Amino acid sequence: MNLTVFIPYVPPGINKQYGYARGHTYLTKEARDWRTKAGLLIGSCAGQNNWRHNVKSYDLEVEWWGRKHDEDAHLKIIQDTLALKLGFNDKIVKKASIVKLDKPPENYKIYGEGLVIKLLGSADEPS
Repeated sequence: MNLTVFIPYVPPGINKQYGYARGHTYLTKEARDWRTKAGLLIGSCAGQNNWRHNVKSYDLEVEWWGRKHDEDAHLKIIQDTLALKLGFNDKIVKKASIVKLDKPPENYKIYGEGLVIKLLGSADEPS
């Protein structure tokens, strides 16, 4: 089953996502806060659309605009947040693409930054 979610803010840059202390890497407060807020929007959208995890693999497509970060800086936290909130192992994401847009898509142009996440289930692989 497919799911499209709009999140009106982008994750922090990669240098602000992770910290390191006493030999351990951890998710920073800024990254945890983003994951919590994004997770609420993802869960709400999934509930409104009666989304169910019912395939063996997914493709992930992300379009984002706003802050000046490398495109791939956001991919891992987005993928982890989807998997955590929707209850699947992120290893079943077979293909992931992320595109930075110069300006928001027409229907989101009031937002200075944001991202559109599309989780696409493989039609030929039911679970």
